[in-house]
Amino acid sequence: MESAEKLVVSPTVPPIAREQYNKLAATLHQARLERDIRVVMVTSAVPGEGKTFTAANLALTLSELYRHQVLLIDADLRRPTVHTVFGIANERGLSDVLAVEGPMPLVKLGSCLSLLTAGDSGGNPMKTLISARMRAFVKEARTMFDWVVVDTAPVGLLSDAKLVASTVDLTLLVVLAGKTPYDVVQAAAASLGPEQIFGVVLNRVPEAALPHPYHQGYYVDYCAGRTGTKP
Repeated sequence: MESAEKLVVSPTVPPIAREQYNKLAATLHQARLERDIRVVMVTSAVPGEGKTFTAANLALTLSELYRHQVLLIDADLRRPTVHTVFGIANERGLSDVLAVEGPMPLVKLGSCLSLLTAGDSGGNPMKTLISARMRAFVKEARTMFDWVVVDTAPVGLLSDAKLVASTVDLTLLVVLAGKTPYDVVQAAAASLGPEQIFGVVLNRVPEAALPHPYHQGYYVDYCAGRTGTKP
């Protein structure tokens, strides 16, 4: 399946998948009203769990459903992929913003959605993400947008996501249903800290696990609610 066909704005995406993102967006919207949350990090324990599509679809849903101004940031400086999801170039992005002062090289994806790609993936990602400029950049983005959604490297393999976590309000942990071992998920959650994790996105739940009437012969992205229990 092409990348664009996995986005919630595609007519090929099953309605139940869009509904789960709507529910996740609604939960975050309520949290914002209660706690003034604006910056959300999306990560996973290991690669291949769907974190980038989750971040992209969450950003799309927040911008489309609530008409909020949303900035989607690709902070996975080692293996940036958000730009490929939307089929655009990755010429200048986050790494360039943090290296040299200047305007954000944002890409407008719609009237309410902007994208900041990762930019040059060379250099030292850890040093870049922990810098004072990174904190200042996130602080500035918080004042410019209603929501900032940050896609990061998997927390189970690298410390990059943990570094970014110190600059955001909350974290969503993406887990591939039926594939990622529970002890791996546990280790990733422990690395971030339970106070940082807002919830778990259980991705690609098989149809047999879905309640009636959603048994329609497809896999979906199912967004779980707040968690503190075994995903």
